[in-house]
Amino acid sequence: MSYLKATFIVLALCCVGITSNAQDNKTFIPVNEPDANMPKLFSSLPSQIPVSINNFNAATTGRKAKDAPVQLVAGKKMPVTFNGTVVSTTSKYDGAIETTIIRLTNYEGATLTLSTLTDKEGNKTYTGRIISMKHGDVYELQQVNNEYQFVKKDFNLFVHE
Repeated sequence: MSYLKATFIVLALCCVGITSNAQDNKTFIPVNEPDANMPKLFSSLPSQIPVSINNFNAATTGRKAKDAPVQLVAGKKMPVTFNGTVVSTTSKYDGAIETTIIRLTNYEGATLTLSTLTDKEGNKTYTGRIISMKHGDVYELQQVNNEYQFVKKDFNLFVHE
């Protein structure tokens, strides 16, 4: 008799589980799918922009105050100017890593981040990016053949959610 009672309870629970609307298609968990149709902010600019190291030093050195205006001119054949305002400067590990964050004024919503990494011998390397979370293109600073240049990349390939 107890087997019959247990079987009946299991069947009743299965029926309730099948007919419940917990798996209703009207409710769903939001998933952050990448938007392939984001507008391009840098569509008028070339895919690679060579940058002089002297321009980095001029943009980052002596800009410790907030709201200091900055102008970074990039490109040798076709000069590209990035105007902005210093939002933050940070120095860590006794100056081994210095980062300057600049909010660009001529590209709405874009932020330029420049970092200077200094090793124990005094050699400097630079990293950086220009990114806007509302647009579909990004510039990443890369060193190619001992020269630095901003290389245009797709936002969805650059930023992973």
